[in-house]
Amino acid sequence: MKYKTPYVPLKSVTSLVEFGNCPRLHYLSRTNNATSGRFAKGIKAHSIVEHFWAYKNNVWQPKYKSAESMKNAVRASWIQNIKHKRIHGLEIRWSYESEPWVALHDLEKLCLLNYDRLVAEGPPLISEHEFNAIRTANRYFSGRIDEIRQPTQQGKIVRIRDYKTGHVKQPSQDSEKQKNPDFQLTLYVLALLVESRLSPEFRRAINIPEEKAKEWNENNTLFTPEIELEYYALESENNPIVSVRPIKRLDYLELCRTYDLLNRYAIFLQLQHEFPAHKSMYKCDYCFLSKECEDMSEQLEEHGEFSQLLLNLGDAPEPAAARSLSGVIGVSFRKKRKPKDKDYKQLTLPFPRKKRAKKKDNNS
Repeated sequence: MKYKTPYVPLKSVTSLVEFGNCPRLHYLSRTNNATSGRFAKGIKAHSIVEHFWAYKNNVWQPKYKSAESMKNAVRASWIQNIKHKRIHGLEIRWSYESEPWVALHDLEKLCLLNYDRLVAEGPPLISEHEFNAIRTANRYFSGRIDEIRQPTQQGKIVRIRDYKTGHVKQPSQDSEKQKNPDFQLTLYVLALLVESRLSPEFRRAINIPEEKAKEWNENNTLFTPEIELEYYALESENNPIVSVRPIKRLDYLELCRTYDLLNRYAIFLQLQHEFPAHKSMYKCDYCFLSKECEDMSEQLEEHGEFSQLLLNLGDAPEPAAARSLSGVIGVSFRKKRKPKDKDYKQLTLPFPRKKRAKKKDNNS
């Protein structure tokens, strides 16, 4: 039976990267409803920014009166997370004993660094905008845009911001490295363009004229340089804003190739009910689900090398897409023929036959 809407296990860029890093960790984290201490700190940091502004007396005002009051509120909230070992419904698995208190110190410093910065910038147009099932060419994407703001550069109409904890690399001066696609911001731009066409309320909220939305969607290039893109490093002591080059159509094509590749592989693993683990001595030692991984290894028979499976999934991404994941998929990509069966429910993975050795000519 053919399904018009195929089952898609990986819709967001975060799930694609997590699955590419380790399929078993991606599977176990969802079945155990758990997250690591590092991700828990990131969730808390995004929550701080999301709830920074409050609507009082018909005006958007900072929720906290000072950086110190903001720090105290975050400290009390984080201690509750430590006490219950949960955040947003997820169980927190700490990698080492002092990790929650190290994270608390980082969150308090984050509050002191960013309070005055956020007050000076003012409230965003839209915060934490969630989009589900953005459909394009029979692909279904979902995610959440951290903030949409007024642009700061000339010639731009709107600005998309993504908040990051930890170190954010400055854009490279090398023209070749600048060509690598940014999948997360590519998806955010795609969502903005699609929703600006479909939702008048969304257009009005971000001050996009209807004529401009039609112009963006009628031309086949799909993406426009009129959208300003940036990362905001919350833990940066100096300049936290990192500008990103405009998204191009090639970035979208690379995202689609990686999306197809990993989703076909994910569906195949679910049909087989086997999830291989990427054995990395450094990462496995600090993995928050190492015990569950060891238990699963005893019950399931390993597939073998992950790269051998990936090379038989049809059209693989171009080298640029592989480089952009920076080691997420450590294989040599090469193109293969597309599988004839388009049914995702019955998709099988053809393994290459071993080449037969040529018979030696007896006359020679």
